[in-house]
Amino acid sequence: MKRYLYVLAGLALAATLASCEKDKYGTDAGNDSTPNVVLKAFSAELPNDPDCDAVVRFAANNATTDVYYLAELKSQKDGRNLSDEAYADYVVSNGTKLTVEKNPFDGSYVGDAVIKNLYYENIISAVAVGQGRKSLSYVSFTGLKWNTLCTGTYTFVNSFSKGLVGATKDDVILQQQDADKTQYRLKNLFGLGKNLNFFTIDKTATDEQGKYQFARIPAQSTGLTHSKHGAISIRDVGYWQGDDSFVTDSGFESRLYEDYKCIIYGQYYVTAGNAGYQKEYFVPNK
Repeated sequence: MKRYLYVLAGLALAATLASCEKDKYGTDAGNDSTPNVVLKAFSAELPNDPDCDAVVRFAANNATTDVYYLAELKSQKDGRNLSDEAYADYVVSNGTKLTVEKNPFDGSYVGDAVIKNLYYENIISAVAVGQGRKSLSYVSFTGLKWNTLCTGTYTFVNSFSKGLVGATKDDVILQQQDADKTQYRLKNLFGLGKNLNFFTIDKTATDEQGKYQFARIPAQSTGLTHSKHGAISIRDVGYWQGDDSFVTDSGFESRLYEDYKCIIYGQYYVTAGNAGYQKEYFVPNK
């Protein structure tokens, strides 16, 4: 799988990593004798895809002259069956050389990279080179892969959501998670990177539109903000009332039909309380 690697310098992660300074810069800053690199991985922010793109910070001590990194599936790494020494050589030969910045306080080096399309469980390995030695470090990152099922139109019926997003939205993408077929999302429903996630449960029924599975909408942020009431979230009525029977036996169910039509029965809410609940609809393009 081809991965697109982009090196970024100086991302603002210093505060998060402050507790790791000893590991980052060595036990005797300015006088390290063995190269060392510490790395941490975080979900990347937009415009990257937080589900499968990672921001990785590399922090090397002042005995390090070069840093190389390589990301691959854990199964691929394990399948090589290499010792740490041999794998370090493999990373140097096949990985990417990192551009690093010198830390003005102690002579150590830091660098950041965005590694994209890390689906499933991955190992990101880094090798610090210097003083005629190599040291290997690694961190894991698990990314989600979503498969597109169809594109369609979403109709906002709730007066609250209509005021925020509009009456309808075209080109909404229905996707299913590759690793867990019960997990779905309406991609970018509320804006770029602002998805609606839901999952199906083991209950089906049939109406005049066909057979459908019952679905649940866990509490989640829409990514939208109300000018007076702050962050806006959504969940189904069952989660709101703390009673699952509301969405299985009381007429407040969300549905996923076999032809991918969806009925989304969500409750919008803010910190002040309920902002309305009503059926909304996703209809696939013909």
